[in-house]
Amino acid sequence: QIQSTIMFSFSLISVSVMLILGIGMYIRFSAISRQEIIQSTQKLMEQTGENLEDYLVNMRQISDAVYYNVIKENDLAGPDNRIRQGMNLLYEANRSRLRSIAIYNNYGSLMAAEPVALQKEDPDVTKQEWYQKAVGDTANMHFSIPHIQNLFDDGMRQYYWVISLSRVVELTDRGVPLTGVLLVDMDFADISRMMKKMNVSNNGQYYYLCDGSGQIIYHRKQMQIRRGNAAENSVKAARYKDGVYDDYFDGEHRKVIVNTISYTGWKLVGIIPDAAFTHDMYDIQYF
Repeated sequence: QIQSTIMFSFSLISVSVMLILGIGMYIRFSAISRQEIIQSTQKLMEQTGENLEDYLVNMRQISDAVYYNVIKENDLAGPDNRIRQGMNLLYEANRSRLRSIAIYNNYGSLMAAEPVALQKEDPDVTKQEWYQKAVGDTANMHFSIPHIQNLFDDGMRQYYWVISLSRVVELTDRGVPLTGVLLVDMDFADISRMMKKMNVSNNGQYYYLCDGSGQIIYHRKQMQIRRGNAAENSVKAARYKDGVYDDYFDGEHRKVIVNTISYTGWKLVGIIPDAAFTHDMYDIQYF
């Protein structure tokens, strides 16, 4: 009887110790795995953020080149069309990234554009957001959210998604100084490709891009969000500074990682649902 009691007590203690050790090891491995997932996500976002910043810096440099090397140096009414020639050279050198370059006066009338295309009938640019932002803040360049370009008719009846970079510029027309707006329409496909490369995870983790007010620039469910069939907590994420945050959305707990894109104020946001943390822990659970 005493021997049985001792064996039972020894077995109970052994099983208890094994359970405690197993649970402790699992908690430790789980914490390490969580930290590794967060750190790898941050590294990927930093790398993509740098690529986005390089791309946007290049677009600003194109705008600067058009303004300072072409517009400021020439008269719109010059006999040798130097402004158009300069715009054409810059467009041809960057045509894989651009859809158009255009100059408008302070009344919204088109003064010059590349590539040469017919302006669509009565596009009142003064009512468009990119024009109003440029006129409202003359000291900075302004990036729009993606939209369908509706200014020019290239004869192919194709619709292009673009991001507009606009700024107020000083023009000279027949020796008379006046203000206008320089528009550089960037092909949205380049940014879309960068973001699609990030969104290859099959564990529920994903990334999106929004502006400083929370308007979606890129999201894997962008069309569903536009139609109202899906939602994203982007307005809240846009208020976050760079870092890692706990978030609850649609009844689900998740980690939100935010990386700000310099100059634009855009936010690159990484979402890690709880399911992503447990996705790679099944083998440890079995062990």
